[in-house]
Amino acid sequence: GYRKTLGGYYSLEQLKEVYNITDEDIRNIIPYLKIDTTNLRKIDVNKASVEQLKRHPYINFYQAKAIYELRKAKKNLSSINDILHLEEFSKNDIKRITPELDLNDNILDGLEAMNFEQCTPIQEKAIPIILEGHDILASAQTGTGKTAAYILPLLELLSRGKKDNSKVNALILMPTRELAQQVDQLLEGFAYYESTSWIAVYGGNDGIAFTQQQKALNSGGDIAIATPGRLLSHIRIGGVDLSGVEYLILDEADRMLDIGFYDDIIEIIKHLPKKHQTLMFSATFPKEVERLAKQILINPIEIKLAVSKPADGIHQGVYLLHELQKKELVKELFKTQTRKSI
Repeated sequence: GYRKTLGGYYSLEQLKEVYNITDEDIRNIIPYLKIDTTNLRKIDVNKASVEQLKRHPYINFYQAKAIYELRKAKKNLSSINDILHLEEFSKNDIKRITPELDLNDNILDGLEAMNFEQCTPIQEKAIPIILEGHDILASAQTGTGKTAAYILPLLELLSRGKKDNSKVNALILMPTRELAQQVDQLLEGFAYYESTSWIAVYGGNDGIAFTQQQKALNSGGDIAIATPGRLLSHIRIGGVDLSGVEYLILDEADRMLDIGFYDDIIEIIKHLPKKHQTLMFSATFPKEVERLAKQILINPIEIKLAVSKPADGIHQGVYLLHELQKKELVKELFKTQTRKSI
């Protein structure tokens, strides 16, 4: 009588409407589900956890989220029947309850699949500003969700506008191959339900990979994630067309400038159309970052949250070792440290 999805459960009421299932069909199906229906409706919606609500066959994710928000507002629901017969518990109401996430349903489903439950401070501040079309200069602690702060609104903006599928529409510049790979992996989750295409362009690979990147860039796509040096090589050798870029994101700007990418970034920007939205994220604000910001940002809105400081709960350490010792060090850290991740 119900179906489990990445976005939560479909309620029986939804199944009736979408699949034209009748009450008689449900009575016939229930014996085959092998679930205990005797206590199915005896859940206290005012005390049950969100996870318990989401697991309930008659409550979908959006209803569970709405119940949670209503409880925070100290509004009681007398029974589960209140939920089943209230039409206002919908995705639109979830957006109203959490206005900082003015995102479409496909992105919200992707967030639920990734167990994304609450915005971090940088996301709360940056997402609405980006959606309004402003340039931003943002800083926050390392590990505070800066990547999602620009990926989520970027996906939303791309879904709203008219895209030229023959050109790259958004460009994300990263200082290193490893960071480009991380953004590539995050996009797989956030854009799981979106029809968004992207290409990761970075060095450290062979000539075949270079040719594949060149073809992908010339074919166009929604997003290109690139390191400045490798992208500039493609521009110089293959004449990559960046005239369709509407959104430029510079992530870890301070690190890119430390590496020496200032001139490369300026040269890349010369290949972009004059009218585009620029988002600049940096953990610190040295003079070089401020100089670059003044040169490429137009009336930016600044967001500064605890600059030059690692996020709470992150322990940083430095180990001097050879390449072959890295794996053994990680194993040793897992043995001796009580941390959940390294």
